[in-house]
Amino acid sequence: AKMPSTYMVADLSVGKSSAVIRGQGKTLDNRRLVLLNGRPIRDGIQGGINTPFYNSFPVELIDRIEVIRGPGSVLYGTNAFSGVINVITKKPTEKAEGSVTTSYGSNNTRRLDSTFGTKNGDMEFYGAARGSRSSGWDVSMNSVFGTPGSEDFGYESDSIVANMNYKGLAINAISMYHEEDAFIPGNIQYLGFLF
Repeated sequence: AKMPSTYMVADLSVGKSSAVIRGQGKTLDNRRLVLLNGRPIRDGIQGGINTPFYNSFPVELIDRIEVIRGPGSVLYGTNAFSGVINVITKKPTEKAEGSVTTSYGSNNTRRLDSTFGTKNGDMEFYGAARGSRSSGWDVSMNSVFGTPGSEDFGYESDSIVANMNYKGLAINAISMYHEEDAFIPGNIQYLGFLF
């Protein structure tokens, strides 16, 4: 479903995705707070690089996404200037369940996704992993120094997300890695953890 004045954008010059709420958007995504099951996700350096989350999070794990538009810093703290995005993950069923899917697309893009969930008495577990690679699309242009050249916008992206719950004690663990080619020299790499 669409939500007014809320959308995703990507900056090709540095290869970052970011959420825009109420027109507040820029490369550094520090005006929107992203939560996973009500807990903040922040990088430790700049507080607003959510690219690994936007590009790597296993969507098979998502139950719903709650978006609160407008200032929310009083209730949610840092980065909730233009809004809050809360990603709620699925809960396991009584029966153990799992899936593995793979896909292949243009520009040598390939992805492998897996999920697993189970519930045994008071113990609940639901987790997912995603790995994706792409050679990217080829762009020809001049560099900032006027040198002609071409660039492949390829990327590598991996994530593991696990949610455990025992009698109300919840543990969310997340590890994400995202690297992509961009117009600036070298590659951009992000690695994030949340407990």
